Amino acid sequence: MRQASRVRIGIVIVAGVCAALVGCASRPVEEEARPRHPFPKWVSYLETGKTDINEVLAVFGEPREMEERHGSGPAWRYVMAEIHWTADDPMRPEVASDGTPVPYVPTFGERAAKQFDRALTFVDRLVFYPPAREREPRSRHLPATIHDLELFFGSDGTLRRYRYTPGPGFETVYRPR
Repeated sequence: MRQASRVRIGIVIVAGVCAALVGCASRPVEEEARPRHPFPKWVSYLETGKTDINEVLAVFGEPREMEERHGSGPAWRYVMAEIHWTADDPMRPEVASDGTPVPYVPTFGERAAKQFDRALTFVDRLVFYPPAREREPRSRHLPATIHDLELFFGSDGTLRRYRYTPGPGFETVYRPR
């Protein structure tokens, strides 16, 4: 009888230690100052009469909207959302000091849960017909600063004027699969 109770106590202790290790296996939270998005800084470099289309393409990339206007050059529009993340948000991406995103490395528990989910999905599709539909990714709206930039070029390709209006708004964030 004593041997059986010792085994039970040992199993409970081992299970408790394993649960504690799995519960503590998360990435450490580092509170560093996040660099602000350079979009307003890029806008400050624009000079009417000097900046040409190729320079704008090199800095801002392809515009969201392009419009050819008669009698003058093209008009381009850029819209960029700078999301305001909370410090403890689990979906908040990590960003290096130069502003590039750091790729997320899932923990062992997250990888195991994903494999388990794949196995259950396989059994679900094998047993049930028709199979369950794929779930849409979860999304939510977060507060953001919306940077709206309109550029008007002359027929020679130089910047004639621009309109930059940052303002409050919301951006939809999707949970990665």
